[in-house]
Amino acid sequence: QHCQPLLRRPHSLIVASWTVEAMSFEAIVVEMNGIVDGLNENPINWVLLLGIAYLVWVLLAPTPQVDFPIPESEPEPLNIPQRDFTMEDLKQYNGETPIDEHNGRKAIYLACNGVVFDVTSGRDFYGPGGPYAAFAGRNASRGLATMSLAPPSDEWDDVADLGDVERDVMLEWASKFSSKYPVRGRLVRSHDVAEGNADAKTAGNADGMRKRGAGPKD
Repeated sequence: QHCQPLLRRPHSLIVASWTVEAMSFEAIVVEMNGIVDGLNENPINWVLLLGIAYLVWVLLAPTPQVDFPIPESEPEPLNIPQRDFTMEDLKQYNGETPIDEHNGRKAIYLACNGVVFDVTSGRDFYGPGGPYAAFAGRNASRGLATMSLAPPSDEWDDVADLGDVERDVMLEWASKFSSKYPVRGRLVRSHDVAEGNADAKTAGNADGMRKRGAGPKD
């Protein structure tokens, strides 16, 4: 008989614990219902609650790892000797043909005022699909002078008929190219005609343009 209370005591404690837990759960349910009722009274409360939840998520969420692309290294400066280019020679430097001198890269040259410039670094402008793509591998003198983006003629053009204003515009372009792009040589009518021959009218001279900023003298 003396042992019976001791045997019943653990059972009583368990029942009491369940009762407390049930009461606590009911209190939580009542509290939650009160919160929901309060939120329903004003829809703005739901907006504020969602905003707070989003901020908590932003602060606690793990930061995703972003792999940034590694830019390609700049090509090493090329040691290309200057030379004479005919119109036919210039055609292959149109940004679509691999060039051995450029380690297989698709180089872009254009001529302005008789000077051949390497504008490969300006591919976005002079390469395929660029706004000045029509000048790639061509004599761009007349187009730049007259502000025309039409493909230049394949025929020899010494631009001798340009007016003063048009010539000034062409020289301004040539000066811009000279300060920004490497000079690869000069544009000549033919390789067979010696320099200085009257029948070999070139559209300019690279060294003279750099020093004087003027076009060729007829």
